[in-house]
Amino acid sequence: MTQVASLAEYLDARRAEVERALEEFLPTASQCPPIVADAMRYSIAAGGKRLRPMLVLASADAAASVLDSDPDAARALALPAACAIEMIHTYSLIHDDLPAMDDDYLRRLLASDTFIAVAAFEGITPIGAVAAYVLPKFEQARSEVYIYDLAVHEQHRRKGVATALIAELKKIAGEIDRCLLLARSEWQSEVARLEAAGWELPSCLKDSGSSNRTS
Repeated sequence: MTQVASLAEYLDARRAEVERALEEFLPTASQCPPIVADAMRYSIAAGGKRLRPMLVLASADAAASVLDSDPDAARALALPAACAIEMIHTYSLIHDDLPAMDDDYLRRLLASDTFIAVAAFEGITPIGAVAAYVLPKFEQARSEVYIYDLAVHEQHRRKGVATALIAELKKIAGEIDRCLLLARSEWQSEVARLEAAGWELPSCLKDSGSSNRTS
């Protein structure tokens, strides 16, 4: 029992070292875009056993014991590598391991010719996006493009981002000889903003308030 308690205490101490170091190594809002800093801290602080970085520190302790050197100094040297491994692990959970990131339906949708996505960036930071799909019309020679969803980060709203996204989608629809329709009546305000900005909109866009969203 004493050995188990000693191991538990050792792991708790190493975990505390890792947590403190992660907090120090992560960039602050003044060192990178605040939205990126917040996202990184949210992901790292989501919780975890920190097993991987603790194994790195345990390896440093073992090497220090063999070399008859200071274990505290050895762990301090290994701490950046330990935190890097934990960050890579967290990254992999977000971008690879989560089921939502490997959804068969979503991958087929993104690879299809009937799906259109337009994103807005400020530097390298995404601040808005619009997703749309092409709907074939059996009674007409050409199809229609419906907006499925449109979102703009709250810090960038009322700055013309949504207007620019819809305008770019309209341009894409024109290039593929499709008519752009808004799928939600509450986006009539965006139509008004486009017209106020001098855009000449097709009637199918201005009359989209009668469109029904079925999904």
